[in-house]
Parts: sequence; structure tokens; C-alpha cells
Amino acid sequence: MGHFKEMDANSDKKITKEEWQTFHDARFTEFDKDADGSITADEIKNFKKVKKEEKRESKKEEKNGKK
Repeated sequence: MGHFKEMDANSDKKITKEEWQTFHDARFTEFDKDADGSITADEIKNFKKVKKEEKRESKKEEKNGKK
């Protein structure tokens, strides 16, 4: 399901065109770090790197919290 729950803002198990657009507009803004209205390959690469590091850090915190 991927990002379905994130896109389904009102939790009605359906995604409207507005919910779809809102999600993707926000995602575009996350990628476009220099806010120039376009996304470069480097911005995508850096975004993915940051998300991967955040996920790794989150897993570490979960693991340490369970000890």
C-alpha cells in the first residue's frame, strides 16, 4: 500500500484527487530543497539518502529502547 495511509487524509479508505495532489505537492516541496520550482537528480539522491539515514536511526532507537 505504500503511502496510501498518508494520502488518505480523512481515513475513509479512499484517495480523492485533492488528497493525491496535496500529498504529491508536499513531497515535491520536500525534494526541491533550493525551492526553485524544479527537482534535480541530485535533490532526489539527497532526499533518498536522508530518508534512508532517518529510517536507520529510527531502527537503532527502537532496538535500543527494547533493551
